[in-house]
Amino acid sequence: MEKWNNNFTIMHIVAAIMVILGHQFVLMGYPNLCVFDNTVHGLGVSILFLVSGFLVSQSYFRTKNNKYGCLKFLIKRISRLYPPLFLCMILTALFLWFVSDKTYDYWISAIKYVIDNILMKPKYYIFSVFENNPYPKAVNGSLWTLPFELACYFLVVVVLKIYYFIETHTKNLKFVINRTICICFWALILLALSTFDTLKYLNIIKKPIMFYGLNWLNITNLIIWFFWGVAISSLKNDKIINIQSAIMLLIAYICCTPTVKHVLEPYVIGYLVISFCLIEKPIFANIKRDICYGLYLYAFPIQQLIIYIFYVKFHLQLNVYVYFLVSVTITWLFAEMSYYFIENRSTIRKLKNKKH
Repeated sequence: MEKWNNNFTIMHIVAAIMVILGHQFVLMGYPNLCVFDNTVHGLGVSILFLVSGFLVSQSYFRTKNNKYGCLKFLIKRISRLYPPLFLCMILTALFLWFVSDKTYDYWISAIKYVIDNILMKPKYYIFSVFENNPYPKAVNGSLWTLPFELACYFLVVVVLKIYYFIETHTKNLKFVINRTICICFWALILLALSTFDTLKYLNIIKKPIMFYGLNWLNITNLIIWFFWGVAISSLKNDKIINIQSAIMLLIAYICCTPTVKHVLEPYVIGYLVISFCLIEKPIFANIKRDICYGLYLYAFPIQQLIIYIFYVKFHLQLNVYVYFLVSVTITWLFAEMSYYFIENRSTIRKLKNKKH
């Protein structure tokens, strides 16, 4: 796969904007905006995990043969995750002081907010902030997925090492046999994940699975999306990716019952998304700045701040889509800043060269 000859960047950004749009309805007290029997923001998060699974596995395959390849892979992933997060936490704490009660208790709460989120223990509340918003007290509800994203990075190393071992030790067999074994490996993993998620969906499994203060039962469906992306990437067969087939599968999916839809959603919609990303002659291939992470990090607090100032304080009754457009515009500026100063390695190299 050529680095820029695809639609992954635009899909990443669209998924992040879906999250912002869905949250706008929630944060203003409106009913959820839904598509394909899922909330728009829920589907956006799922697509982010799907694309992440595909891309991080590509990154793993580029480093697996190097000395300390797994360690380099994890360091690379963590180095992309943490610096933008740290900047976002600091800016959030500083900016929200102006809409707080400006007491000592604010800084105690804000420091705890920063530290807990850096430690991947999501904390959503800062003392005296957004308490009268339609969706009260939540500063950044998007942060709940980050610990699970980080866990997937470690989990994918284990799974891909097993897969690479199987693939390598069956290469001497006929291609069809080797291919069948590889497909069966991913089929078994995805079947196990889908079975567990379906049992949760049917309320057969109800008891929370707690670890590190987090309920890991909440992520079973997202793990399926993530490893479906990893599986498609690992099998390296562009012939199975076809946008026309994806559309036909989508039409069949729409006609299914809710339970069947829940089971098939990651696979059908995920296949459609990857087919779009890998389509021949991608028209969005020239979009290279992936500001998705910045959009995801900054949107929620910016949305809450805009709602607090204009909707709560000044009672400005504008259409929800107007608030959404204002939020996206401001968030885009912060995401560009995060990308240019933190995420863009070429910028970092230029700054280093200037020092020398």
